Parts: sequence; structure tokens; C-alpha cells
Amino acid sequence: HLFVRDLPSGQDTRITFAGWYNSSPSWRPDGKKLAFAGYDKEIDRYDVFIVNPDGRQMERLTLDQGDNEKPSWSPDGRYLVWQSNRTGERGKKGTYKLFVMTADGANQKALNIPLADVAMPSWGPRLNELGN
Repeated sequence: HLFVRDLPSGQDTRITFAGWYNSSPSWRPDGKKLAFAGYDKEIDRYDVFIVNPDGRQMERLTLDQGDNEKPSWSPDGRYLVWQSNRTGERGKKGTYKLFVMTADGANQKALNIPLADVAMPSWGPRLNELGN
């Protein structure tokens, strides 16, 4: 499960109570949401979820489409990138590819990256913030 620590007090607060195994949390840049992968034992799949830092308003963004893991927020907090093996044939898990979606789970699209298997995506900084 996921916990949030208040640094000044050192107090830990558990924020997820659903799911079997929650991992790879990613803070939205404004700090208002966490994205994470959660294992659903009933369907034997990992899905991408978002939740408020206080544990409220948990939403599942992917469902019944292979394993969806390692979400990462875009620098502006409008998009998520994650790895998924949803490209397998009926009932089979395919190789991992990168996908992107809007922060509400809409417009899920595979990224056309000519590699056999990709994993653990992470957004870089915005180039205009670096003077480029």
C-alpha cells in the first residue's frame, strides 16, 4: 500500500486500502494527485490508478487491458505515460509498450517506439524551462 510522510512531523499516513499490491507511485507536479499501479487479484492484472494525497477520490484509469504499470506524470500534469503489455493476442500478455493518456484516463494511445520491449517510462523536464 502507499503511505505519505509529513516531513516536519515525521508522521506517516496510509492512503491506499484497496487492491492487493500498490506500487510505483508518481506525484503530479502540482502535488494534488498520485498515480500508481495497483494489482487487482480478482482479474489478475495491474492497473493505473490516481488518488488524492489524503487517500480520497481514488480512480482506476485502466481496466482489463493487460498489465498497466509504472505511471509517470508529464511536467504540466496533463498526461500520464505508462508501460503496458495489452498488445498480446486474446488473453495473452504481449511485450511491454509505452502508452500515454490524459490525466482523466481518456485518449489512451500507444507510442510508436521501434523497440521490442520497453519499460519504466519517465518524463523529462520541460525544455523551455531549461532555456532551450
